Amino acid sequence: MLQAARFYARHNPHGTRKLRVPKVVKEMLEVKEADRMSDVYVKDLRGRPGRFQERFKGPIALMTSAEIEDFLRALRGRKGKRALSGKSRNSYGRAIATLFYFTESRGYLPKGFVQVDSVALAKEENGEIEIFRPDELTRLLAQAEPELIPFLMIGAFAGLWYAEIQRLDWAEVRLEDGFIEVKAGKA
Repeated sequence: MLQAARFYARHNPHGTRKLRVPKVVKEMLEVKEADRMSDVYVKDLRGRPGRFQERFKGPIALMTSAEIEDFLRALRGRKGKRALSGKSRNSYGRAIATLFYFTESRGYLPKGFVQVDSVALAKEENGEIEIFRPDELTRLLAQAEPELIPFLMIGAFAGLWYAEIQRLDWAEVRLEDGFIEVKAGKA
């Protein structure tokens, strides 16, 4: 009987039955911001686990890895018609895993309580990186919103990754010197 009570206590820490997913997401975002995580990282956590909390408002202790997998498989793109790519789906999975690791680190759930490491990964297509021909880039720029043109130009001519461009500050774009400084924390 004592063993059963210890097992129950270890797997049901005080108060976790009442701790709801939206509250944990909110707390995680506050902690990540207080820890001065990058704006891009916090924005990603706000979006991905934010979408997760819209679906699951109940106690986090009642979540199962099967529910997480079902949620990930049901995700659709912006227009709601197509399933997410494997890479996007796996990014959502990593962000949700971050939520559960945070929950464990705060002592709200025992380590490994929800088996997020066992959530099935989607197959990622590793297509070849393509280069725009001059006429294709000209057409793209002609159709782009004006505020996107600097982003597209830096991507096209400086060879920076999407995330690196997002992290850039205009002070690091030195047109008169002919270079862009990508600091280590942004690379």
